Amino acid sequence: MNARDPRDLRQRLRLYWVMDGSDLDSDIGQGRVIDALQSGVGCIQLRDKRSDTQTLIKRTQTLMRLARPWRVLVIVNDGEKRYLAVVEKILSLPSLKVVL
Repeated sequence: MNARDPRDLRQRLRLYWVMDGSDLDSDIGQGRVIDALQSGVGCIQLRDKRSDTQTLIKRTQTLMRLARPWRVLVIVNDGEKRYLAVVEKILSLPSLKVVL
């Protein structure tokens, strides 16, 4: 798949799953994520507004580990500050600043 090809992006977005992250806390829930991946989900969006930042980081790491073999798109969105904390931790990047 070529992420820059619009046809590929359309194909990936045909089956798009939005999840709250609670499935990532248990083996049974992680099994549901794997089932979804095996069923052809091309994009998973993690929306986790209620948990603390450390829990969001842990859930994001788990989701990325589960999704990596299928090479699906993973979107994590939340408040700007928490999102930047996740990016910094997961990707081991220095502090980022968003300029609008």
